[in-house]
Amino acid sequence: MMDQGIKKALLVVLALTTMGEGSIFGASSMVVTYEVAGVMSSPVLSSYTYDFNSIGTGSKSNMSWTGWGGTGTFSSVKVNPPDQYGGANNSNYAFSSDSTQTTLVLSTRVSYFGMWWSAGDSGNILDFYSGATKIFTFTSSVLDGLSASYNGNPNSAFRGQNSAQKYAYINFFVQSGEQIDKVIARGSNFESDNWTLRDPAYGLVVGDGATLPGTAVAQYNVNDAGSQTTVTDVSQINNTSVPEPSSLSLIALGLGSLLALRRCRKV
Repeated sequence: MMDQGIKKALLVVLALTTMGEGSIFGASSMVVTYEVAGVMSSPVLSSYTYDFNSIGTGSKSNMSWTGWGGTGTFSSVKVNPPDQYGGANNSNYAFSSDSTQTTLVLSTRVSYFGMWWSAGDSGNILDFYSGATKIFTFTSSVLDGLSASYNGNPNSAFRGQNSAQKYAYINFFVQSGEQIDKVIARGSNFESDNWTLRDPAYGLVVGDGATLPGTAVAQYNVNDAGSQTTVTDVSQINNTSVPEPSSLSLIALGLGSLLALRRCRKV
């Protein structure tokens, strides 16, 4: 019969490992950061970007994208040519609205999403899903405090135009809980470009920093019941890399505890 002390330690290891995967607890968190003015592409290593340049302009459906270890499908997207409102590096961009949503469905779940947000409106919304469940909802009002250095199109062909609206690259990092496999952009006149994905959580790739790239502006926390709260007090936002230990680390910790327990019992 298994020693009761060892049995309890094994149960602790199993529970901790499952918590690391976000399987037992439904609570999740996502941190939103923004890059310095003028940046139009993701700073995250080992990520993959879709720039909307290879599919032509107009309304599209079922446009596939492969590149980060999985396949994504834009079930619906409207692509506009570059103008004063959008188009990173003077290129095509995605345009979304309440009637023309941009929907990206992924075959594998990811921990990071980024995009260049241009001609920002307060009614721009991103919904993030895990399976059929909406996990997070981003509303662009959290970016109202961006300085005047973000005003106006920074591209050479349209520099300074549309000076009353913001242009910024935004990062979304899932720090705990469920990863995401669908993104929907909607709301009034939502222009965006350079949609970027990465599967591993930030901190698990060689070269990742100790803190998340960019300036933290909001943290979305979702409880077990699915209710979201938004933290905008910068001092309360957790912008550290991979706040939860990985499963492998937890297993190693548990095995170390087992070995220590066995040694103690031999004394």
